Amino acid sequence: MFRNILEKSFKRKKFVFLFLFLLICVLLKQYCNKEIIKFSYTRPLLPFQSYVAELESMYFEAQREYYHVYKKQFKPIAQSINNKNEFQNNKLKTIQPKCRTPLSFLILVHSSAENIKRRLAIRYSWGSPQNRFNKQLTSNLTYSTVFAVGRSLSTAVNKMIAQEASLYSDILFIDILDTYRNLSYKTLNSLIWSSNYCRPNFLLKTDDDCYVNVVNILNFLKSEPLLPLYTGRVQWFMPPNRDNTSKFYISVNDYNAFLLPPYVSGGGILLSGDLIPRLVSASQQKKIIPNEDANLGILMNNIGVLPRENIHILPFIYCNDSIWNRPTCDFVDQYVIHGVENYSQVWLHYHTLVLQNIKGICSLVNKFRQYLKPPLYCPTDNSV
Repeated sequence: MFRNILEKSFKRKKFVFLFLFLLICVLLKQYCNKEIIKFSYTRPLLPFQSYVAELESMYFEAQREYYHVYKKQFKPIAQSINNKNEFQNNKLKTIQPKCRTPLSFLILVHSSAENIKRRLAIRYSWGSPQNRFNKQLTSNLTYSTVFAVGRSLSTAVNKMIAQEASLYSDILFIDILDTYRNLSYKTLNSLIWSSNYCRPNFLLKTDDDCYVNVVNILNFLKSEPLLPLYTGRVQWFMPPNRDNTSKFYISVNDYNAFLLPPYVSGGGILLSGDLIPRLVSASQQKKIIPNEDANLGILMNNIGVLPRENIHILPFIYCNDSIWNRPTCDFVDQYVIHGVENYSQVWLHYHTLVLQNIKGICSLVNKFRQYLKPPLYCPTDNSV
């Protein structure tokens, strides 16, 4: 009888503990299941530490400034972009940013002329070493972010670029029409400029819809990777596209081989600075094809440099799911993430910094990561 009473008592206590645990999970669900790190855009993580509290202040300040600057300074110009009377060929005065030397790391962001909101978001998140987000993280390291922007057919857009360049001094204006088929020339002109004026130890070429975790990349570079460095997500021996209706079309006259040499996908190309003058020299001897990343791969092959796979650069490009369907902890250890536009840059930068600062959260999530969808990395047939 006494034993039965103890067993019933134990069962009651077990149910009480289970009830309390479930109640805690409901109240703090972001710490108890997949939602642990899928925070709302409007409610950042609560400040558990003084540095996180400071980050929260920076987050709201960046949020206000991002919308204020666009609304007050650029939106009136941007609204006239679709005015057909404004469309005509314009030659904009060549604009170049100042580049301090020696420079450890240069981030070269390809940006379409019209994408002012994307550039603003990058400046207010990871792009500027001077903003409050990044001062403490990169105080002993030198890096610069430069936006490579081509010419628009719209007078209004070109005026906007000129105003933007005078405000931020981080626009490299390249006087070619800003189209996909001109991206190879845009890349080569950017490399010529960086070789002449910056001479960085390392360079990352990326796009304005990519999030860059500068600290992770700098830590990787400090580990003294094998040189020369040409790394990212590698496309292995792809056939050239012969469909003349495709924007990826490569004619036989431009490139007549059956397969392209291996090359790194254009959204995140990380290379050592010693390769830049060699690439510029090689480009004067080879015919330029319109696919910028494949063209760079051909030049690399010409100087005897093969790409190296780095899964932390563009880690989710082979996944069918939206990146926003995955736990935010998936972003913490990555270098370059594709598919992050406009204000999402500020949001992701804040939450990544918070999660890196409170390490226990992602440690807990990673223990159960195999049970969450989508998978951390998605397989691809394009590998060796």
